[in-house]
Amino acid sequence: YESGRRRASYVQKDLVEDVNRLVQTDDETAPLLSQAMASAIMRGKVTRSTFTPYIAKACHVDAVWLARGVGQMIEKA
Repeated sequence: YESGRRRASYVQKDLVEDVNRLVQTDDETAPLLSQAMASAIMRGKVTRSTFTPYIAKACHVDAVWLARGVGQMIEKA
């Protein structure tokens, strides 16, 4: 898939690393996103996750849009 990285190749492994970097910045003791959980989220097997805001930030998209499909994907400046 393509991320908010402006059409750069961005594989699931990159997403997991970016999300975990963000999670650890907020709380060093927080659970990390596993490859299996990322896969389940991307396949729609998991519909709600505490990682959603971090995934949105890593992909440079709006968290509400990612979670609910409401509003703009990317906020206009």
